[in-house]
Amino acid sequence: MQFLPADELWGKGTYDTNDWIYAKYGKNVGVLAIGPGGENRVLYAVVRSLEGRAGGRPGMGAVMGSKKLKAIVVKGTKPIPVADPERMKAIGTGDLKKVRAIDKKSGWSIQGTTGVLAWCNEVAALPVRNFRKTRHPDAWKIDGERLNDARIATYGCPNCAMHCGITIRDHEGRESELDYENIGLLGANLEIFDLDQVASLNHLCDDYGIDTISAGCSLSFYADAIEHGATQGDFRFGDAERAKQLLGLAARREGELGNLLADGTLRMARRFGQGSEAYAMQVKGLDIPAYNCKFIPGMALALGTSPIGAHHKEAWVITFELKQTARDSYGREKAEKVVELQRIRGGLFEFLVACRFPWVELGWDVKNYPIYFSKATGLDWALDDFWKVGDRIYALMKFFWVREIPDWDRTRDYPPMAWFDPMNADREGPIAGKILELDKYNELLDHFYDIRGWDKRGIPTRKTAESLGLTDEAREVEKYTRLE
Repeated sequence: MQFLPADELWGKGTYDTNDWIYAKYGKNVGVLAIGPGGENRVLYAVVRSLEGRAGGRPGMGAVMGSKKLKAIVVKGTKPIPVADPERMKAIGTGDLKKVRAIDKKSGWSIQGTTGVLAWCNEVAALPVRNFRKTRHPDAWKIDGERLNDARIATYGCPNCAMHCGITIRDHEGRESELDYENIGLLGANLEIFDLDQVASLNHLCDDYGIDTISAGCSLSFYADAIEHGATQGDFRFGDAERAKQLLGLAARREGELGNLLADGTLRMARRFGQGSEAYAMQVKGLDIPAYNCKFIPGMALALGTSPIGAHHKEAWVITFELKQTARDSYGREKAEKVVELQRIRGGLFEFLVACRFPWVELGWDVKNYPIYFSKATGLDWALDDFWKVGDRIYALMKFFWVREIPDWDRTRDYPPMAWFDPMNADREGPIAGKILELDKYNELLDHFYDIRGWDKRGIPTRKTAESLGLTDEAREVEKYTRLE
């Protein structure tokens, strides 16, 4: 291991950083790098990998930047030890072919995640104009079909059987790899319906090393706050060129406005005041992904109770809710489904560090994953063992919040208050006049807490902590608050 100066790389975007590293060490190295966003500690700076991949929505790039760590370069020289390598290879090779065949038959990779946009627009779940609207007649201009037509390349993670990264030319002629969150938040939510301009905004976010979801939400909130008189500025919905300039200001923390945008929607709202926090589309400081849940209670619960703040990866319950239950129901079955999906997505898959797409998009049985785990580690675990791990993860993360915020209360598990405001209801379309109801949401939240073994504040009880092997952690938390 070596620690080397990053003088030649500091200030570079992630694309130039990767090119420099590949030229020096070869293309067979693994790279984790930050851009100017991370260097300048933008609160939603990410860590970039494999050119088109990014991770760390809550600001992992800013953490690297705070340590003056520009990049991590890894080149393996030894095999990865596996408990049963021959069986693992046999199962892996066979299942990879099966998954690839299912994907080919289903055609999922034709549009990848971007196929969601047309559906969200149809069912009134698309974020438009800082989530003020749920549909737009021009949404088709940036949907998965249009993206597929403009495709120039397809990318995926190493050894992936269902590549979902669709690359097109952006407005400036550069390659830009897009997914649903990109076109949802940098497109529809900003009311920018020129696909090549959306691709340009995405390319800039990638090069600056900032999260596309939070970048889109920060810009849309800024435009909304200007429109509603909470602040002054020259940015308007639909202005792609000004949006590009603002992304640069934020990534560089240039001037007062750059610093403001770099801090994200929650801090912007607290700076603006005038009730603007109600329409800052975030939970626990993390911005809402591209699902407008002003009348989707279960998905609103999933976003509200995600332990890292609003994140769709924790429990993408929206299809279950809109296809298998009544949309206006606040019944216990929705809370049960959210917990079930959190155990699978935030527990099993996050613990294994494995992709969810074969399971969620192609129906690859979740029962396969403990088999892979067993052959890799030699541990004989059943699914129930993973569910307990998942519950422990969620309880531990909640204990972390309580330690950091001693005055914790259940309102921190609420979605944005704008979703409960009748004045924010759609005026037309399939959910015209409909909005979330706060009293019913609280009932749904009570169900969620009861299923998890947490108290009415949303804090794991002492009994729950002990059952999950978190006795010491519970004792630490009791220094800050009383456990039931």
